[in-house]
Parts: sequence; structure tokens; C-alpha cells
Amino acid sequence: MPVYFPAPRSSRKAAPAALLIRRAAFGAAILLCASFALAPVASAADKGDPVFTKWWQKFQLAVIRRDIRGVDKGVEFPMDWQITSDVRAVRSESDFAANFAIFFTPDVIRNVAAGKPEKRPNGNYAITWKTDGKDYTMTYRFYAGTYTLDSLIEGHP
Repeated sequence: MPVYFPAPRSSRKAAPAALLIRRAAFGAAILLCASFALAPVASAADKGDPVFTKWWQKFQLAVIRRDIRGVDKGVEFPMDWQITSDVRAVRSESDFAANFAIFFTPDVIRNVAAGKPEKRPNGNYAITWKTDGKDYTMTYRFYAGTYTLDSLIEGHP
């Protein structure tokens, strides 16, 4: 059995073309604004140095996976590491490997995973975060054609 739809009411007036164009333009403006509002804010690492961007992605993944070899690649020891009052430096590669969980606490891992490094005036990069009322800054420097982990210090460099 066929379905019949009622005829449109004759009292309804068709919208003028100018109104339709205005509505379409308004809708497009809303979509454009929403796309800018929802777009991630790019850090210096995102828009600047492609060598750093590539290294940073590998470094973040190594930290998240707790891959000691991936994290300490290119690091020069001893290295400043001010994570607690007892831990002020990483003395050697073997010290780093043996005590990785002490140096990379869950807080450090979380902040590296979510970090957006900023380029410093000296060309190095750093992320800074606050935990328990203390500021921490992890720095990365260019060395031998690539970037490497440089230090973790309490406060700002």
C-alpha cells in the first residue's frame, strides 16, 4: 500500500534566497571558529626543528615503554638529576640502568608523555611542570647530530 504525504501548506512562504545564503555563511563561520578552537596548540617542537620533532617522538615512546637504551642514547654522564633530596645526579650509564625507576618516577613519565617542549634561546629544548609545589625542568640538547636528554633540575634553568 503506497504511503501518501500531505501537501505542503500554502500558508508557508519559501525563504528568500538572501536569507538562505546568510544562514549558510553563518554556519560556515561557526564551523571555521570551532575548528580553530578545537585544533591543538602547536609548541615549538611541533612547528620548528624537524630533527627535534623526530627525536622527541622516539624519546617519549622510550620513556613510556621504560626503554632504558632508548632514553639514555647519547647521554653524557654524570648528569644533573634533581628528583629528590637524595637523588641529585646520575653518575653513570650503569647507575642509570640500575635505578631507572628512581630517576623516572610515574610523575616524570606522565609529564614527559604529555609534555610540549619549548625551544630555549640557547637552542636547547625543555619541558617544565609543577608537582607538590615544586617546579621541575627537563632539558634536551643538540649533540653529535641529534638531540639527547641533558638534565632534570628543580626550578627553572
